[in-house]
Amino acid sequence: MLRGEIDSGVWAVSYLLSMYTYKPKDFTIFQPAVAKLDGVTFSLCELSKKACYIDYRNYPLFHSRATVRQLIKRGLDRSHMSISGTPLTVDDVCEMFKLDDDRTNRRIMWCGNESMRSMAAVGYAHGREIFCYPWHSAERFNYFRFHLYYTFELLERLGLMAIVPVGLGEIDDEGRNYFKVEIPYGSDSCKNE
Repeated sequence: MLRGEIDSGVWAVSYLLSMYTYKPKDFTIFQPAVAKLDGVTFSLCELSKKACYIDYRNYPLFHSRATVRQLIKRGLDRSHMSISGTPLTVDDVCEMFKLDDDRTNRRIMWCGNESMRSMAAVGYAHGREIFCYPWHSAERFNYFRFHLYYTFELLERLGLMAIVPVGLGEIDDEGRNYFKVEIPYGSDSCKNE
C-alpha cells in the first residue's frame, strides 16, 4: 500500500507501472527505468505488460462494449490459463472472483460495486500478474473494503500482486491486515506493519 494524498504523487507509481506500455507519451523518463520483482530485473516496458490498471475509463483492456463474461473468455482464449493442468473456464474465473451471474452479462462500467472485482477477473484471465489500483481516499477505500479485501486475499493465494495507493487517514483494522508493506509518502524505505 502506498500512502499519501492525491497531490503527493503516490498514485503515479500505480499508473506508470500499468499504463507505460499503452500511453508512453504520458511519462517523461530520463533514463531507462528498471525494477526488480522476486529478484529478477525487468525493464519498465516488460513489467508494464504484466500489469493491469483497475480503471475502466483508462485501461485499454476494458475499452469495449463486451460484457465481463466476453472479456474473460477473450482473455482465457489468449492466455490458456489453467490450474493444476485443468484449463480454466469463464465460470471458474467468475466463481473465483465471486462475480454475480447477472452482472457478468453487463459491461464493466455497469457492474456497480463489483466493477473492481470484475476488472481484476478480466486482468487475471488475460494473464496479468500485477494489479494496480488508482488512488483512493482512505474514506473511499474503507467504503469498498469488502470488495477490495476479498480480491487482495485471492490475488495473494494465486501468488499475484496488488499495488494500492491510498490517501492519508484511518483505515479500519481489518484493512491494515491485508498489507504486508506500507510505503509512506516521503519515505525512502519500506516499513513492515
